[in-house]
Amino acid sequence: MRLKEPTGWFAAGPRMMQALHLLSDGAFKLFVYIALTADRATGCLPLRQAELARVLGKSRNSISAYLDELARQRLCSVKPAANQHQPGEIHITDDFWPYHRDLVSNPSDPEAAFVEQVRSWLFQYAIVRSSFGAAECKLAAQLFRDGVTWRQLERAFLLGLSRKYLAAYNSTAPSPIYSLSYFLPLLDEVRHIDVSDQYWDYLRRLLIDLDAASRDQYPPPNTARLISQPTPLSAGAPKPASHD
Repeated sequence: MRLKEPTGWFAAGPRMMQALHLLSDGAFKLFVYIALTADRATGCLPLRQAELARVLGKSRNSISAYLDELARQRLCSVKPAANQHQPGEIHITDDFWPYHRDLVSNPSDPEAAFVEQVRSWLFQYAIVRSSFGAAECKLAAQLFRDGVTWRQLERAFLLGLSRKYLAAYNSTAPSPIYSLSYFLPLLDEVRHIDVSDQYWDYLRRLLIDLDAASRDQYPPPNTARLISQPTPLSAGAPKPASHD
């Protein structure tokens, strides 16, 4: 048998069936999400309750209760954040993690910090449907080793996301972004775009409107104005175009 999608899979064996009977519906849904998105080498996932609540469509109080249930049933251990600037960590226990673990990397490692920054930035946007599993982490790490700066990557994100949202508004069947690799061609593009910093500020503001509208399923009232009257842009600055 051949898989239609080669990545993003989790080895769900007898322990997953056991979890189904141990957990409430909400806690089981959370556990499945953690299993699908945890680092394959370590079985760990950064703990951000607001992000989990958004992805699963639950309140933060519900997520907190589900995490307590996962810990009580010994499916996961939950390490609270050390401070407001760092996330906590969810660790799937050995009994319920089907992979052999690698040693946990040093959280102060700049490469690991870069990968986490990429993941955290992308997960802000409703149109991104990537689980950011092992393949995505590997790609982000490779970008770091190739010398791609955060500034270059953020600009590729700004271009790609704004174009994707605009294309979605003009499509009857909008397609989300499923992979970090979607942005790779844009990295080369941003290296050749010579515009002022105002252009990137404009895209940041536009992207906020586009994302907010996407969550409510209708275009923002000021989108047309922002697109048709790019007053903050320097002369010759490129406008968002279809890149679907």
